[in-house]
Amino acid sequence: MFGWINDCTEQLVITKFGIEKWHEIKEKAGCSVKDHGFVRHQYYPDSSTVNLVVAASDVLGIPVSGVLEAFGQFFMEFVRKNGYENLLRCQGSTLRLWLSNLNALHDHLQSSLPAGFVAPDCDSVQGSILLHYFSKRGSLLCPLVVVSITMRVVEFSPEIINGTSCYAGRRRVRIYNMADIYE
Repeated sequence: MFGWINDCTEQLVITKFGIEKWHEIKEKAGCSVKDHGFVRHQYYPDSSTVNLVVAASDVLGIPVSGVLEAFGQFFMEFVRKNGYENLLRCQGSTLRLWLSNLNALHDHLQSSLPAGFVAPDCDSVQGSILLHYFSKRGSLLCPLVVVSITMRVVEFSPEIINGTSCYAGRRRVRIYNMADIYE
């Protein structure tokens, strides 16, 4: 994953739990990167990010899924604060358009980041708001994706959320029942 994922993780932990907890997490994860030293456009092995998440779970006493959910929530704010608000806004003026343009968003990121970016594939089903999320990483990021997408859904139409579910297959994550809306 690219350094901005690890940078976001670092900022989340420091903001919510303090620098001392971040140092504990880095030590437990075997991370030798100096504080605020992740290079955002440098590729880091997925294992380094997974190690940070697992260490955060252990140190903070939160399940791994809880760490990823907290990350998903923090990630959306992080993205906005770091210049991607317009990119998010340009993806569509309605929830359906925005969801159907998730691949375009990731294609844009893939073309602007160095080699190594692993983009997911999203499929928005016609007739209802149903999003299928496919990732080479399997279900690893499922809790993060559910929270990130849910936050975006709430921005469009807070009254339509009736829950989210996430089911993971071998290499497929299906997010559904985000809203009971039918055309």
